[in-house]
Amino acid sequence: MVSMNLPSLPQVPPTMTRREVAEYLQVHENTVANLVKRGQLKAVRMRGDRGAVLIDRQSVIDYINWAFA
Repeated sequence: MVSMNLPSLPQVPPTMTRREVAEYLQVHENTVANLVKRGQLKAVRMRGDRGAVLIDRQSVIDYINWAFA
């Protein structure tokens, strides 16, 4: 089993940027973008903020539970 050194859940905000998710999962930002594109992480694109993407914290938790089950 792969061991990940993840911060505790109360420290994780309800939505996260692509960079924050990448740091949290210890992967490259492109990996997070691919997970969003494939629908494995739920995200919304914000208007007016250069197309910033906000990713739902629960979808990150669900992905971790699925990927490392």
